[in-house]
Amino acid sequence: MATNVVIGEAVSGAKPEAGAREFGRTIKAPQTRSSLFKFLFYEYKKIRDFGSDRHIIYPKMLPPTLQLNASVRTFITKHMQPLSIDLYKVLTHILKRRWSQLEKQEYNTIVLLKKLCEKIALTNFNLLNYSDRDLIDRLRPIEVYFLALHSDTRYPEMIIKSVSRVLERDAKHKERIPDIIISIKRMLFSEIDTPSLYDFILALNMF
Repeated sequence: MATNVVIGEAVSGAKPEAGAREFGRTIKAPQTRSSLFKFLFYEYKKIRDFGSDRHIIYPKMLPPTLQLNASVRTFITKHMQPLSIDLYKVLTHILKRRWSQLEKQEYNTIVLLKKLCEKIALTNFNLLNYSDRDLIDRLRPIEVYFLALHSDTRYPEMIIKSVSRVLERDAKHKERIPDIIISIKRMLFSEIDTPSLYDFILALNMF
């Protein structure tokens, strides 16, 4: 994990703030474990096809279980964490220096993305057990903000447009706008990278 900027004290599976935790419960339906029969005859092929396409997860028949691709840890620590740290600094600059150019909802969604970047940057992914079926519970702080950013289909594009608009007037970051927008898309969408953060969170919810 990159260490060239201090955001806070590193954590491993820390609990999200109470407000964010409650919000997460309202946008994610309760999950139940699938029976062996349902897994083998209904879900196995769908999970296999998803895993093959996105290179994130693969199911095993005997014993019936799911495993994350071995490259997932590297993807997170070598790509997503450095990206999160860089994006965190840019968003912090916007919220501190360019807040007056943002509408209230634009400001609030950028805050959510900044919190997501912070949670990713501060989590020690090297200490996690990637075979743990309850791994998503350890990463709840990340999932909560990710789901919040997708709780309204307008939010991702709203962030992209508002960040682009305010940075057009910012001499420090204007030339970096294309790269910054790509970073935002990598945080929020599944089509940009294979695998992606989107795929990672989805896969953990299949365990």
